[in-house]
Amino acid sequence: MAILPVVGVLAETVSGLVGAELAVNIHHEVADPAAHAYDPGLMARLRELADRGALTLRVHDYLDDDRLWAYLSGLDLSVLPYWA
Repeated sequence: MAILPVVGVLAETVSGLVGAELAVNIHHEVADPAAHAYDPGLMARLRELADRGALTLRVHDYLDDDRLWAYLSGLDLSVLPYWA
């Protein structure tokens, strides 16, 4: 995944759009030192961007299918930062 490069471009783009919000969703295990996906550098950078108002950071558990579908249905755009 290329989370920071993608988030950086999106944050810059969204900053120029009136009324737009960049919401970044991260599973809690990225912020949990006991978890296999723990990434303190990523979390620090995302929190820094959130503190500056460049994005809204949401750290949460995995969503079940119904909650995920409901969430995605309310978005105008969803971007996944996968690296090919």
